[in-house]
Amino acid sequence: MRFYRKKQANMLRDVANYVKAQRAKLIIKVPALNDVIEEYLKMEDGVYKGQTTNLTWQPAANALQKMITRTDFEQVVLKLSSAAMAAGVSTKQKKTKEKYLTLGGLKRLTAAGLCNEYIKAVASVKKIRNPEFYGITKDYMADAAAYYKEFNAIKGAPAKKKKERAEWNKNLDDAISDALAYLKQKLDPLMLVAGDGDPGMVKNYKAVRTVNTRGPGRPSDQEVAFRKSREKKKTG
Repeated sequence: MRFYRKKQANMLRDVANYVKAQRAKLIIKVPALNDVIEEYLKMEDGVYKGQTTNLTWQPAANALQKMITRTDFEQVVLKLSSAAMAAGVSTKQKKTKEKYLTLGGLKRLTAAGLCNEYIKAVASVKKIRNPEFYGITKDYMADAAAYYKEFNAIKGAPAKKKKERAEWNKNLDDAISDALAYLKQKLDPLMLVAGDGDPGMVKNYKAVRTVNTRGPGRPSDQEVAFRKSREKKKTG
């Protein structure tokens, strides 16, 4: 989650905690605040749940698993293709098969291309009258099919996770924006009315209503990057 968005979400939670603690006192002064606070708390709860959702998003781990699975699958495709070629099985795409009959050639293929080569290799092996004679047993064909199934399932995993992450970010951004707009349009004005004659309440509300971008101690890398971006906006 981006630095400033996280700080905004934290501010929304602080406001929620404050109005919950002061609710009984506030609705005596301004009865309309009862419904407004209730609606705001629902919106903020949605933000909080979205912010704390565990996506198990591990692109590095997914990429590593994909690489390991692909390496094993490449060996399978190479063995099947080699057996078919040794058996003299002819195909309409003979030149293409010969071009990618090396492990290096298979590595240069896209994930979809590697899967296509596997499908062609299996079709060629099925044309061999006695595949066991060339080292391709029924058990190996079953193993090869399992490798294909595993690789075919994982080949798009990183892209899928990135898409899920992007959708999660958008939904959370929208929820935060909606909660902020509700604060400005509903809660802020009524809190000023409720705070009439009570400067302490107004001061406390403004304190929790402020997005605090400075944390205690040494600034984090995200905080430093945010400050630099703010400086560029000021000088730009």
